[in-house]
Amino acid sequence: MPIQSNEGMGVLFINRNRANDKQPTHEGNICIDGRQIRIVAWQRKSKAGNMFLALSVDKGDPNRAARAATNDEAPFHDDNDIPF
Repeated sequence: MPIQSNEGMGVLFINRNRANDKQPTHEGNICIDGRQIRIVAWQRKSKAGNMFLALSVDKGDPNRAARAATNDEAPFHDDNDIPF
């Protein structure tokens, strides 16, 4: 059963099905305006050596958020449009 977040809340899970370095290290969902929206994250290190998460929101297919919340699938995500 997918994890449903409360309004304004979300969850991220470690992506255990990651096949390559371009795929997100974390995936999950967030609830905005009553919709479950898929979010993905990449663990990065800044030039100063600080660890951080770079996030991307997928507002496309609303069912992908539910599938990602089950952590059963590692959907492909092209991160070429991330501005950093």
